[in-house]
Amino acid sequence: MNQEAEKMTIVLGAQTHFSQGWSLSLLDAAHTLGAGAIRDSLPWHAIETVAGRYDFSVPQAAWLDQALERGLFVTLTFANANILYDKGFTVHSDAGREAFANFVVASLKRYPGVGAVEIGNEYNSNSFVTGPIAGAGASYRDDYYAKLVAAVDTALTEAGIHVELVGGATHSIPVDYLADLKALGTLDILDTLSIHPYTTPPEQFADQIAVLRDVVGGDLDIRVTEFGGDFVSLEDAPAYFAKMLSVMGAAGIESASWYALARQSHYPNMELWNTIDGTATPAGKAFRFLEGLLAQADTIARVTTDDFTHFYTFGRHAAVVWGKTGAVTLAPGVHAYDLEGNYLAEFDGRLSAERPIVLRSDGDISASSLRFHAGTLVADSFDQFDVTNTDAGGRGFEGSWSYFSLSGTGQIAALQTMGGGLKSGEPWTPYLGSQWLRPFAVDATTVTPADFSGGLNPASRYAVVERYTVPVGGVFTIAGDYDVADHSRDGIYLTVTVNQRQMLNERVYDPAQGNRLRFSLDHVSLVAGDKVEFVVSSGSDAIGDKTARHIQIFLEPAVVRPSIAADFSDAKAGVRLELDEASAVVDGEKIVVGSADAIGSDYNDVLWGDARGNRLEGGAGDDRLSGLEGDDVLSGGNGADRLDGGRGADRMEGGSGDDTYQVDDAGDIVMEGADGGIDTVRSEVDFVLGDHIERLYLTGSSAIAGTGNGLANILYGNAGDNLLSGRGGADKLEGGGGADIFLFDVPEGARAADTIMDFAPGVDRIALDRSAFASLSDRPAGELDDLGFGKKATSADMHLFYDAAMGTLYYDADGSGAAAAVALANLRGKPMIDATDVFFV
Repeated sequence: MNQEAEKMTIVLGAQTHFSQGWSLSLLDAAHTLGAGAIRDSLPWHAIETVAGRYDFSVPQAAWLDQALERGLFVTLTFANANILYDKGFTVHSDAGREAFANFVVASLKRYPGVGAVEIGNEYNSNSFVTGPIAGAGASYRDDYYAKLVAAVDTALTEAGIHVELVGGATHSIPVDYLADLKALGTLDILDTLSIHPYTTPPEQFADQIAVLRDVVGGDLDIRVTEFGGDFVSLEDAPAYFAKMLSVMGAAGIESASWYALARQSHYPNMELWNTIDGTATPAGKAFRFLEGLLAQADTIARVTTDDFTHFYTFGRHAAVVWGKTGAVTLAPGVHAYDLEGNYLAEFDGRLSAERPIVLRSDGDISASSLRFHAGTLVADSFDQFDVTNTDAGGRGFEGSWSYFSLSGTGQIAALQTMGGGLKSGEPWTPYLGSQWLRPFAVDATTVTPADFSGGLNPASRYAVVERYTVPVGGVFTIAGDYDVADHSRDGIYLTVTVNQRQMLNERVYDPAQGNRLRFSLDHVSLVAGDKVEFVVSSGSDAIGDKTARHIQIFLEPAVVRPSIAADFSDAKAGVRLELDEASAVVDGEKIVVGSADAIGSDYNDVLWGDARGNRLEGGAGDDRLSGLEGDDVLSGGNGADRLDGGRGADRMEGGSGDDTYQVDDAGDIVMEGADGGIDTVRSEVDFVLGDHIERLYLTGSSAIAGTGNGLANILYGNAGDNLLSGRGGADKLEGGGGADIFLFDVPEGARAADTIMDFAPGVDRIALDRSAFASLSDRPAGELDDLGFGKKATSADMHLFYDAAMGTLYYDADGSGAAAAVALANLRGKPMIDATDVFFV
């Protein structure tokens, strides 16, 4: 653990609204809490009611003399409009800007003790601007702001007034917006840049400020003139306050103002002071306690520990700590306190990511003040998120995570740091993306895939790929939580792979349940260098598909087996193993076997498990593996293997060769690699083919479903009423007996039409997912009203037609328009179908 370079301490203050009528008694509250600085404004519209004449005796300005007399450092914000200028809108004309600047000068002449003036308030948002400026995009709005700052600077210079000029005052940390201000010369005029990082989690603040400093320069002072959060309760505010104070101080922020001193009706649970009973709120108590620590500290610095622990020293004798580390032991003389300053006599050493603690010591606090006991967490998409890549090849990513876009044509490209806050639809903070793919975005808490064809062209879809490269091997649990925005039209698809072998493939869309998926993949064996990928792609379109996600990977404790695996790799011929009988025949000799696991030979083995969860590895040769009962792990190795997990939720991997899998449980998982041959799954339950698996046979007579993948699959139904969907690729679908449904829920390419081998009109039916075909999205569910016939569409609204001569069903996005029709299905035998054979879902 290393102590990072020294950082200057931070001046802590509070936002007030005396100019809006707050009681002046709240100045006493500020003193009680230890706030030595406040930020407020003067009501321009009330002070200047006649052009060029200023009356500072209005009641809304009475606070300022008293604040200055008390020795408070006052930052005056000038962001209001005046009905005398530009029709009462935010000033946008030269005359309006001149009047605005004159009011600033008049105010400072009346109140020469003001410490700083801040020009504008969240000018990049629509909350505090009106008129033409509110209608201007960010790339034009900064021009208005640059002219306003220049007008104020000129007026101050001509008046001979020297005061700290603060500007920017942006909502969030919109780096690209601020980069434009730098290009316009505005930042060269300002003494200090101000931001309101409401959308930045504390743990991501340092990285985002680093991106900002790379653009605006490291010498420009930065103030946080508002910070706070949308808290569920008053009790939630102190944790956020302590975290933000720590990270801002360590990042070299000059000063910060908490929003707000007293309750604001639109922003409940943020106040420092309860005006009803005249006491400090939980946030106020934390403010007072931590302000006391700041008074004794010359620096705030982060002590490097691990990726999941945040340890900030306040001077030599105090620190703020939070995180996901398992536990800590405090050195003698180091004591723990809560955020209100109460001594934690029963502190058990466990840290929390949600609620920091404060450490105090009469001696120096440093890395040696804590002894960390590592937990099982080894990877976290939030704590380890890296926004700082600028290398097109992705080599700029630090640590184990890297991030990519994946096009519908299979092209993968590394994402790069984007400043944010300038283009429509993009975040107002730094994020990972591409200048060509907006609104495609990845940040520490969300992923947003993109689709630029409205669902018409899969090649125009871009999926998000988050790749974790395993640094140290072991057995792990991979856990995820994906929450799709409520206004998504059709959800997302989530795929999890290990070295391109599919581990999970789920559609996340269930509005009744909140469009949320939580998963846990247990007992995943990984070695150093393995690549775990989490891929998020849109449904038929990407509208509303912004998805909150959190991925964590935990190291599982070592499992002690009753005996080591029975290893038959040296056998001279195929082995027959029956663990349920505790015996094996090896090289003609029957032996006793007590292990639950086994490794086969280089020949054709028959390996049978038992009621325990077995791990069977076939090795080379054409092996037959059967797990019987229990949750088994079967690995075929080289050769054409047959794998049957039996009862239980089994994990089966065939390896190279043409492998066959027997599936009988919804929890069974089948994995194949790209070089795995032609593989077949025979399933008694609903089954979706994973990557690199070509064939699916549904067995038995139950009404079950079979789904393909992006390959040219062959899907066979059973004697029951089946639902078959080929997904991508030129698939062959054979329903078998029963009344089958052939579902088309992916727009096919021109050369990827499926073939239905045994369609029986009046018995079988074709289903079309309306969300996959933009021109059909407004059709009601149920049977078609009409089906066109012929070789092409004959009207603009004929989107489906059947060429009976060829036995081909077509979809035409624009009917008789210029775009070519796309073949959906070729019906073997060219049966005569009508509208009753096709329906919408």
